[in-house]
Amino acid sequence: DDNFATQQTLMDEIGKVMCSNLLQGYNSYLMSYGQSGSGKSFSIVGGPASTKVKRALSHLDLTGREDLEDVMKDARGLLPRMGESLFSEIREMRNNPEEKNTVMASISYLELYNEQIFDLLSPAEDRVSKKPEIRSDPKIGCWVQGLRDVPVMDWQDVKGWLDYGVRSRAVSATVMNATTNRSHLIFILEIARTMKLDDGSFWQLRSKLHVVDLAGSERIDKGTNTTIGQMKQSVMVNQSLGNLAFVVHQLASNKNYGNKRKVDFISFRNSKLTYLLMDGLNGSSKFTVLAGISPAASH
Repeated sequence: DDNFATQQTLMDEIGKVMCSNLLQGYNSYLMSYGQSGSGKSFSIVGGPASTKVKRALSHLDLTGREDLEDVMKDARGLLPRMGESLFSEIREMRNNPEEKNTVMASISYLELYNEQIFDLLSPAEDRVSKKPEIRSDPKIGCWVQGLRDVPVMDWQDVKGWLDYGVRSRAVSATVMNATTNRSHLIFILEIARTMKLDDGSFWQLRSKLHVVDLAGSERIDKGTNTTIGQMKQSVMVNQSLGNLAFVVHQLASNKNYGNKRKVDFISFRNSKLTYLLMDGLNGSSKFTVLAGISPAASH
């Protein structure tokens, strides 16, 4: 099937452009959206090739595909591939004496669960006691007060912190997926590049990458063995995704209404998810949506 896209296909068509934009100083957002079990987290983070990739390839005719073995072995998602590419470029900048670059990088990692923000890079005992809050500033935009910002030198540093945070994420069994994420996850990578100009002055270029792995939406079926806690999780997830869809509709209505504004007030603050994504949704960043579409009848 010529339409089959590997993880490397995503990197070639999406990841390389986003890495280039980031290093040029553009804030970038990557958001995965879709129903539970449609492959959102697998596309972003990756997973064990021995199970998920084989299942994904089972219905395809891949006769003659010489790269099949590589596909089966390498199931890294878009985020690890982008991270390796970015830090490879950063290493070259640091080692190039002609460019006179100083490049610093830091990461943050948060989870939005039942409309509460949890810092995944903080020690487990601090996650409940600390309550990070969203703040807004006209100059710097939205930011999360109390969120840990960790300096990193290379991709191995980032990978270690990613693994640390993923182990703490809220995962639950639902009707559509035995191990689905019931929270929204946002990974933030900030790059600060300081360059020395010929006149001796310094110029700094800052950019941020936001990778948003949304919780999967799904219908709530009261006839199944769904617990009250799982129903509450699904309600909160569907509510925040509904608010996201409403905000996108408002923004699209304004854009298609010519010079006049059809909607004077955009409801970013109706949900913490849309509030966190406000800087990206309002047009000040390059925003990419990865839609997870599943052929399963249950979806």
